[in-house]
Amino acid sequence: MKILYSDNFPQACINNCAASGDVGPSVVKWRKMLNFTVDRDEATACLAGYGAWEAIEIATMTDEQVAETILWLACCDFKEGSDLFVIE
Repeated sequence: MKILYSDNFPQACINNCAASGDVGPSVVKWRKMLNFTVDRDEATACLAGYGAWEAIEIATMTDEQVAETILWLACCDFKEGSDLFVIE
């Protein structure tokens, strides 16, 4: 289990990654800028728990895509007022 805290992310990152519309390019940019990585096993289990992705979709994601999806989810939670995001 890994806990991400909103205080560890720049406000611009949260705003850019949780904006309306296509935020894919912003998420990629911030993942690279922050050198954001996640444990693949924990992160894919987390994604599976959402039920929004089929197992095959998750399995075919690159490590970078998994990290970007987690970053996007975390930033959306942070923007909605959560102080933390748990990857488990």
